Amino acid sequence: MPSLRHPPNLSAVVADDLRRAIEAREFGPEGRLPSEPELARRLGVSRATVRHAITELAEGGFVRRHQGRGTFVTSHAASLHNNLNVNSGVTDLIASQGWEPGTAEVTSTARAATRAERVTMDLGPADEVVVVRRTRLADGRPVVAVEDVLSAATLERVGISASTLADRLATRSLYDLLEDVGLAVHHGIAEIRPVKATGDVARRLGLRGGVVVLIEQIDFTSAEEPVLLSREHHRPDVFQFRIYRRGPGSRH
Repeated sequence: MPSLRHPPNLSAVVADDLRRAIEAREFGPEGRLPSEPELARRLGVSRATVRHAITELAEGGFVRRHQGRGTFVTSHAASLHNNLNVNSGVTDLIASQGWEPGTAEVTSTARAATRAERVTMDLGPADEVVVVRRTRLADGRPVVAVEDVLSAATLERVGISASTLADRLATRSLYDLLEDVGLAVHHGIAEIRPVKATGDVARRLGLRGGVVVLIEQIDFTSAEEPVLLSREHHRPDVFQFRIYRRGPGSRH
């Protein structure tokens, strides 16, 4: 289960802002970023902070520096929503493939947190969680079986009950909903592994056994508050995931 934390810093925040701008195609047909001094002026940060942010983007494969010409968005960045370097939700993932996102079988229950959930989400021994299960659809076809775990106390703090949460998630993204109530997800730590499709997951995805891709993730706010533990079972015949991996030559 994911447990590592990486506290955000200013350059990470700037890198995240620039990634959003890349996703929105804000750098014109050539995909050329403004110069470091110009970005520093626009963003109100130091040039060193911008340089570190661009280095992070370059290491992630989103931009490439060309000596004497500037920094340009790479073709690799064109598929951000199925890129595992980017923390986007299932709704965005489905929409990025040109399909209509949908949701079915939304249920919510409140129960005592398991020991693993207490450790991961910084909960006390008597704390409860709200568990929401949804089947995500792409053009009406079931493609992802989702289980989201949230702190009942945190939801109560922002005025959301278990039943209200389920009702809202029938038509909305959970990330959007959390942002609306002041719990915007800043970053997440995920584990990805193949698992057998059995029981409820197989039924919801219309499978007879086989293997699915499990993405188990803990999401944090910018204040390092753990707000969401999600378990997403993806049909392996629907999505193609991508991750940028640096080779040995990148260290020289």
